[in-house]
Amino acid sequence: MPMEIFKAAGFALAAAALIVLLRQYLPAYSVLALAGAAVLFLGAFAAAAAPVAAWLEGLGEMAGREEFACLLKAAGIALVAQNAQELCRDAGLGALAYGVELAGRCLVLTAALPLLRQVLERLMLLMQ
Repeated sequence: MPMEIFKAAGFALAAAALIVLLRQYLPAYSVLALAGAAVLFLGAFAAAAAPVAAWLEGLGEMAGREEFACLLKAAGIALVAQNAQELCRDAGLGALAYGVELAGRCLVLTAALPLLRQVLERLMLLMQ
């Protein structure tokens, strides 16, 4: 597992060199190469996240299932939105990056609504 960081660093450096070259000679394709490299990078190292996912699943069983699912959805939305935002920003599309960021924040709030509703219900019970 410790050797995985060398694979990740090597892949990232190779992708960065390719993207820099493409940006210089074929700027239109550099954005596609950047998005493809990000997807390949995440796909290649998703297996490394399997123990963390198993731990989170066990933690979800200890906590309330619905509450934990809300938190996982919100975290997933935040990660995807952040990745898309950075891709847009790297492509020089600041306004689109801001739109992705705003959409991500709204979707995180939407995913967390059931959790917020339960917290408010419990607060109301305590106040009575």
